[in-house]
Amino acid sequence: MLLAGQQLPQHIAFIPDGNRRFAAQLGLKAIIGHYLGNKKLKHVVHWCRELGIRYVTVYAFSTDNFKRSAEEVARLMKLARAQFEALVNDEDIPMWRAEVRVIGDLSTLPPAVAAAAAHAMTSSQERSQTISVLNVSFSYTSSEDLQSAVQQVVASVEQGQLLPSDITPGLLQQVMHTRECPPVDLLIRTSGEQRLSDFLLWQSSYALLHWERCLWPEFGYAQLLRALLAWQSAAAELLLLRQAADRATQHLWGQRPCQEEGSVEQQSQQQGGQQQQQQQQQLAGDWSSGMQLRVASFLADFDKRNASQVQQLAAGAVS
Repeated sequence: MLLAGQQLPQHIAFIPDGNRRFAAQLGLKAIIGHYLGNKKLKHVVHWCRELGIRYVTVYAFSTDNFKRSAEEVARLMKLARAQFEALVNDEDIPMWRAEVRVIGDLSTLPPAVAAAAAHAMTSSQERSQTISVLNVSFSYTSSEDLQSAVQQVVASVEQGQLLPSDITPGLLQQVMHTRECPPVDLLIRTSGEQRLSDFLLWQSSYALLHWERCLWPEFGYAQLLRALLAWQSAAAELLLLRQAADRATQHLWGQRPCQEEGSVEQQSQQQGGQQQQQQQQQLAGDWSSGMQLRVASFLADFDKRNASQVQQLAAGAVS
């Protein structure tokens, strides 16, 4: 039983490990294990939705999985394409009012798989009043996620759209694959393995890490409730830690010398007394407003580019 009167996490992430081992135990091919794992995911998303958990992220395919045999990768790509196509026609997705987001480097995927993933995203976005989000991490690693975010920001600095002093942790977070999602509260990994495998490292910095011994196809409602109860017991302490870290980050970045700070000091030093203080406050306010405008323009262009890329990929699925 969950603790009465206690809140539940907003965002749960899953590392669904153990599909191949489950199949091997039954004497089945590995691809059957992955198929059963996908069926389990649908049940888990349904349970989370019924509990009111708004954001669910699943580690469906790591970029490192491309290192597996060519035969297994080909089968996984075929299965993934079928699953993405099924999401478009799944009657439960509209009922859950869920938006599907495929997060990762889609450029590394076979064109047909990338198109199917994009079509799943655009189809869910067309539904009105979505209240939940399913992030499918596919061709994803946290390293690639952060690298991509840094490259986007650095390119904008080189183009003159941003100043170096505009770069903050908050800005990087807004150009990562999980933008518009809150931080992960609870991360669950099955199969007994106790490692993150380069998954949501930034986003899970203050999440409760919960390890389940069962293999993913064996994961049940009882295991989910056990993880949620563990999170409820730790939630207050985790919140305090996250708030303290946020305050420290804000203080650290608030003390940074900015590119325009020199001009603020030089001009204010030419004044005296109260007039100097007023002048400094005015110049600092002007700098802050300029930063906000630059960042807003950059993010608007970033979102527009990404939406256009997804639309172009999705067009390949329906053409």
